[in-house]
Amino acid sequence: MCQFGESFFISFSVYRRLITCVFYPIIGLYTGFLLILLVVVLNRFDYLFIALSLVLLVVFSIALVSSSIDLWVFLTRLGDPELYMVIGILLYYLSPNVYAGLGITAPVFFSGCLNLFLKYTFMEPRPPVEQWFIKETGYGFPSGHAQVSSSFWSMFSSLYRRFSIVLFTILIVTIVSTSRIYLGVHYVHQVVGGVLFGLLGFIVSYTAYLYGLRHGSILGFIILGFVNFVFGVFNVFFYGVEEASVASTLLGFSIGLLLFLVVAWWRMWSIVKIGFEYRVFLAVFSILLVFVVQVAFSNLFARIVGFTIVGFIVFASPFLLEGYCK
Repeated sequence: MCQFGESFFISFSVYRRLITCVFYPIIGLYTGFLLILLVVVLNRFDYLFIALSLVLLVVFSIALVSSSIDLWVFLTRLGDPELYMVIGILLYYLSPNVYAGLGITAPVFFSGCLNLFLKYTFMEPRPPVEQWFIKETGYGFPSGHAQVSSSFWSMFSSLYRRFSIVLFTILIVTIVSTSRIYLGVHYVHQVVGGVLFGLLGFIVSYTAYLYGLRHGSILGFIILGFVNFVFGVFNVFFYGVEEASVASTLLGFSIGLLLFLVVAWWRMWSIVKIGFEYRVFLAVFSILLVFVVQVAFSNLFARIVGFTIVGFIVFASPFLLEGYCK
């Protein structure tokens, strides 16, 4: 058992040295390419994502040089599923129609539910706890951070179709995935599996989005919402997922989203008609509401009911309040 642990220690030391050596030239080439792109583009949207990419590269470079665990932890937090839930809610309110709004949130919830289902189906352990630089729970395959981040940013880049966003997507998914290996909480194949399943989540969500645009129907999202619900029920009640707070949050949100989708299909909601300032206010209010329920409820069923109500409010409020917030 001791020899087994030592062999893994050696392999993870090798991983960290390889990460340091391999990424130096890649960072140089990527930075040069971004600087050239910064000169030739004129769109402000491109400036924003090129600037974000350069900032990420600087932080990534410092983390490689200094081996600062705090910086690596910061980089890995850029893949937290909770972060993408907040970003997804914000972008949902800023989207011009229900198809784009659901399109940007669908991969987060689908990949989140699918990830827990896969982890407790395969039950593949993480690396030995002695190698961890941060505390984690649950099984290792596939990596949730890699899966959710790749799913979300692939969808985002497909919706907005800017070359600068594609470059940012490649960069942030690579950095998040690398951080999981460097911090010792995942093997390489677990991270690669996370990225591949994340791309699957993107393809499924994007298919539902395209169906909505072409047919003027949210039927694809209803089917996807039902799949999320099934995964959520399995995760909480059949698999007894250890990450109970995450599993119950996803199940509650999935139920609330499914209820909204049925009502939206019945009422034929499609275009968001409320003013921009009201959208921002509702987005901030919804995020605060999610935070309150997250902190206030610890009981499993209370969390499921609470997030069901919050989920419905989050998705339905732009349409329910359109007569008052123009």
